[in-house]
Amino acid sequence: MQPSRRGYLGLCGVAGAVAVAGCTGALPDDLVSGDAVDGGAGESGPTESESGSEPAGDPVADDASLRVTLTVDETRTLFESRHVETVGPVETGQNGMPYLALRLTDEGVEAATETAVAADLGERYEDAEIAVIADGEKLNRFGVAQPLARSIVDGEWDGAFRMTFESEASAESFRETLVTGSG
Repeated sequence: MQPSRRGYLGLCGVAGAVAVAGCTGALPDDLVSGDAVDGGAGESGPTESESGSEPAGDPVADDASLRVTLTVDETRTLFESRHVETVGPVETGQNGMPYLALRLTDEGVEAATETAVAADLGERYEDAEIAVIADGEKLNRFGVAQPLARSIVDGEWDGAFRMTFESEASAESFRETLVTGSG
């Protein structure tokens, strides 16, 4: 019997260590798994702007349910699935962990920037939390590193980030859910 979409996303929440742009680590340890990241090359987190490169990957399905929130005193939507331009193929990072590369649309980068500025992320990054929510379930949450906070607020972030998983199967399943929108 095939697991439902909700079941797959739940599995991703338990088995996947999702890292979003510039995350400093999981909070608390009993909620998520994974190592702290600093967004360096080949690690989970933000990717440096690849000037001149075309977005690679597939578009997100119209009915995919992904929301990333930013909490600093109050929870605000940072971006949603409609703001994701592409979902790349599952790849393996230098740390040996499988990941998906996602890139936001210009509208998505603008929405994230406006949210970050409204939340005073540049000054309050230590109090900030980013949460990844798919199909109504919180998959993971992370702190925000100062360099990422500054690049978003300053309008220098290009919207590229990675979602890192503990297994290739979890990454493939999550990618399929985003690209097909069905369970």
